[in-house]
Amino acid sequence: MSPEFCVLAALLIGGEWGGLAGAIGMTISDLSTAYVTSAPKTFILKLCISLIVGFVAHKLFHLSKEHSAKYVTVATVVSSICGMAFNIVADPVVGYFYKTYLLGVPQDLAKTLAKIGSITTSVNAVIAVIVASIIYLALRPAMKKLNMLRDL
Repeated sequence: MSPEFCVLAALLIGGEWGGLAGAIGMTISDLSTAYVTSAPKTFILKLCISLIVGFVAHKLFHLSKEHSAKYVTVATVVSSICGMAFNIVADPVVGYFYKTYLLGVPQDLAKTLAKIGSITTSVNAVIAVIVASIIYLALRPAMKKLNMLRDL
């Protein structure tokens, strides 16, 4: 499952609540499919993605405040990229150690899976940045009109 929901949740409701929503949702998804052994790793990584996106968006860029459309677009994309950059590095590294030391996968196989995972994670990251940014930028005017942009 792609992490765009974690990024979008962090943009919409902040890193803490968005992180919990995204991490719990994606962990439940893992628990209800063949990825059940990945659920703990998913929870931790997706929570971290949202915390990073939320921090950059709302603490550094103050995205909930009034800004020009260009500023909001740049802040949204940069915030999303920061979270996904973390994921591109952390997912394969954490996955390697998780598979090797907790699941007992042989190191050579874990290395190969980490390399494949880094490619998949990179593609997912690009998609997540694009999709989450487009959806957030589309929802922001309506949220502003309804006074739903909270100061996070």
